[in-house]
Amino acid sequence: MTQTTLSLVIICHTPPADGPPAQFGLQDKTPALHPGTPLADGSLRFAVVLALRPGPGGDLIPGGPFVHGRPGDRFLYLSLGVPQAGGWHWLRRLKIPLAGLSGRVVPAGGWLEGHVDGTRSATVPLLDEGWRLCLPDGS
Repeated sequence: MTQTTLSLVIICHTPPADGPPAQFGLQDKTPALHPGTPLADGSLRFAVVLALRPGPGGDLIPGGPFVHGRPGDRFLYLSLGVPQAGGWHWLRRLKIPLAGLSGRVVPAGGWLEGHVDGTRSATVPLLDEGWRLCLPDGS
């Protein structure tokens, strides 16, 4: 059976300070911002489930309400912005590439976790080993 969804967790280390009027969060396509869950070390945790569909050549293409970009260049945004009439004024955005997810099989209940540096902007690389497989039992 082909995997049809993929759970991702992004940990943003040293996230930008937000507070009225600026807001920081995972940007969806509407575009609304969804706040992360604060962690003890001051990082923010963002969880998202991607829809996967087969693409040309059998690769799985991530999609869903949080995925931006063309089929060969999909990404997520962590954005800092100020709401204004009719939309947002973006102060900073972290573009998190989703390359390398095709072919990653994640057991039921598991997820892939990536860490980013919140002091960066534009396209940001994942820290450490990139996307890491995590399982509910901690293994």
